[in-house]
Amino acid sequence: MTDLDWRRRGACAGRDPRFYETDWLMRSGHRRAEQAQMVCQGCPVDVQLACARNVIENKDSGVISAGIPIENREDRNRLAAFIGEAAVEFAVKRRKRKEELHVVSDCNTCGKTMRPIRTRTEDYPGMVTRQNAAQCGTCYQRIWAQKRRGQIAAHQVVA
Repeated sequence: MTDLDWRRRGACAGRDPRFYETDWLMRSGHRRAEQAQMVCQGCPVDVQLACARNVIENKDSGVISAGIPIENREDRNRLAAFIGEAAVEFAVKRRKRKEELHVVSDCNTCGKTMRPIRTRTEDYPGMVTRQNAAQCGTCYQRIWAQKRRGQIAAHQVVA
C-alpha cells in the first residue's frame, strides 16, 4: 500500500488534521485512551497499520495513530509493539545502558571509583559498589534519604 493509498482510505481522510493531534485530549486516565481510540474507530486495520508505521518511521509525536496517543519515544515503542514490530530504538538504548554498568567508572557525586555491576568486592579492591550508571550505592542512598526527609526537592539533581 502506497503512502497516498492509506491516507485516502483512512477514517481521517478529508478531516481537519488538528483533530488527530494530542493537544485536545484529556491529560490523563482512561478517558484519554478512550478518546484516542474513538478517533481511529472505523478505520480499516491495514490502514491503521500503515498509519502506525508512518508515525514510527518519521518519529512523529503529538499525534494519534492507530488509536494510541503518541507523545514521545516510549509511546512510539508501544505503538511498534502494538503493530508487532520490534522497538529497535529501545533495544539499542537498553543494551548500551547495560554495557555502561559493566565497566569501571567514577561516581558523578563523590568521584570514587565504582566497580562493575555484579562483581565481587574481592576482585576489585578499593572500589565502591555501583548503584546505577552515574552513582555509587552510598551516594544513591544518601540522596534518597535526603529527598525522603524533604531536605532536598524530589526533582532536584544533586551533583
